[in-house]
Amino acid sequence: ANALVDQLMVFVDDGDGLFDAGVDSSVATIDGLALTPLAVTQGVQRILLVGAGPRSKLDAGTLRKIIDSTLKGLKACKAKDALVHIEELACPDVPMGALCEQLARSAEVASYQYSETLSKPKPGLSTARLQVNCGKAMKPAAANKLLKLGKQIGEGINVARELGNLPGNICNPSYLANEAKKLARSARGLVKKHDKAMRKKARAVDPEAFRLSDDLARHAQAVV
Repeated sequence: ANALVDQLMVFVDDGDGLFDAGVDSSVATIDGLALTPLAVTQGVQRILLVGAGPRSKLDAGTLRKIIDSTLKGLKACKAKDALVHIEELACPDVPMGALCEQLARSAEVASYQYSETLSKPKPGLSTARLQVNCGKAMKPAAANKLLKLGKQIGEGINVARELGNLPGNICNPSYLANEAKKLARSARGLVKKHDKAMRKKARAVDPEAFRLSDDLARHAQAVV
């Protein structure tokens, strides 16, 4: 059975960053807030409520904003562990599976902060363990598969962000080639590095194969 909180008061901070029921104004009262057995057994100490708006207006864009707001809230309160309930957020535009993937991807992206050449990098999302409760909307095995996929996509995005943030004197062609080799080893793939002589020979054999890269290079020079 679910544990039941008799009444939950929702307050708005007056700007001092401190909670004071005598000063901060109450904006809402929720009667009979049900907590799942998982939340009870794990000893939840804080509840973060994220306004989702009318159910009739839930769509892909709104859900992305809800996820972003949730992650910002977790970051602000420096939560180390979090249990996110998303059962009620499923909508025709975004099935539960897509919601799981988006949540995991966004959480992974939110955890990234560039630090390579910074003495005082800004902290990213510090939540070490993020659990997701889909309720009856999806079986755990299926949800875990999509959560893992979302995390992997987020990791790929962060790799690209890291390479894009590195200065040119570090992230040169040789550096990129070595990073590609690392990725290939981790994925049991194969990367072959072409020097200028090999590239010239390959271009003579199949010039069409290099047309796109040449166009991109000219575009990059034009932008710079």
